[in-house]
Parts: sequence; C-alpha cells; structure tokens
Amino acid sequence: MGIFFVSLPLADASFFFTRYQNQQVEGGGSIEWTSSIMELDWKEWSFGAEVGTGPDGYMYTVPYFNRKLPSLGKGWEVGARLEQDSLQNTSFAPSIRYAGVTEVWPKNKFLFLLQVDYFIGDQEKLEVWGNVTYLSFGQWRIGAEAFIRADRFGNRNYQFRPLRLGYRFPGFGPFKAVTPFTMFEYRWDKWTEETVESKSGFLGVVFNW
Repeated sequence: MGIFFVSLPLADASFFFTRYQNQQVEGGGSIEWTSSIMELDWKEWSFGAEVGTGPDGYMYTVPYFNRKLPSLGKGWEVGARLEQDSLQNTSFAPSIRYAGVTEVWPKNKFLFLLQVDYFIGDQEKLEVWGNVTYLSFGQWRIGAEAFIRADRFGNRNYQFRPLRLGYRFPGFGPFKAVTPFTMFEYRWDKWTEETVESKSGFLGVVFNW
C-alpha cells in the first residue's frame, strides 16, 4: 500500500519512518492517512513491516523481507511481502528493489531507489515506486517520488510527488540521524468510468540507527 521505503535512510541501514498525509479530493473533502515502517538490517538480509491507517477505520499491515543479490550487481535486492487489511484482503508479492548512490560532485550524493511488487491473492496488482534525492547540500535533502498501481480490472492509480524537502540532524540522541521532512503530491485515480484528481500534503520523520 503506497510506499514502503524511503530514500533518506539509505546510507544508515536500519530505520523507523512515520508520516501523516492529508489528501484533498477533487470536489471537496479531505482524507487522512498514516503509515509507519520499521526496517532492520542483518548481514545480507533486511526485515521490516509497514502499518497504515485510512478513513472509516481502514487499516493494513505489510510484513516483508529482502535479501541482497550481488549476482545482479551492487544495490539489488529480492524479497517478498504479505499484505493484509481490515477489509479481509490477503495478498502476497514477490518483489525486487534497487538502491544506488552516486557522488555527482563533492559532498553531494544522488540517490535513486526503485521498488517493484506484483501482488497475487485477493488483490492482484502491480505496484512500482521510484524515489530520487537529487540534491543534498549540508544537511538539507531535496528529492522527488513517483508511484503507480495497476490492477487486473483496469483501475490505475498515479501519484507524483515533485518536491520532498527534509533536514537531517546527525547524531541526534541515540540515533545516527533524525530527518523530519515535508512532501507534496498530485494524484490521479482512474476507475472504469471516471478519473478523480487529488492533492496531498505530507509531514513525516525518519529515525536512523
């Protein structure tokens, strides 16, 4: 459901991430969403879980694992995800993700992340999520994201987040870093007979250790 991974903790392995989303729907009205993710690194493995809430008491959980796959090259991982929600849906997804870091000039790193999941079960769907941090100066982090969901009934969901702005506080108490951020989103939900547009604002924070 939505994103499961963020670019900010890439260099620091284990992290906890939480965010709040206020979605303004075309025609009036707003929807509130939350999501939180914990991921722990252990040697070649990473284990995590996402928990999220939505309107009308909706809730979902997604435990997952990934394993680094050096045979594909540095940064590649394969894994699996199990998604369950309060509507009694259960789906399973093999997944693959890539994380790369390039120093484009001294003290500025370009981060790129790609996650692809294909869920089967009660909800058969493809989810593709991409994330870049294209500017990091001092402790500031500026990036963008895109997300696409497509199911077998022809429904489509497109999310474009052109600006994600965060500030990294290194050595914050017991953590390697704490990074609060804000993000903006344009979203299009394409159903069989209509397309609904919405805009969202996000507030969140990432704890690295």
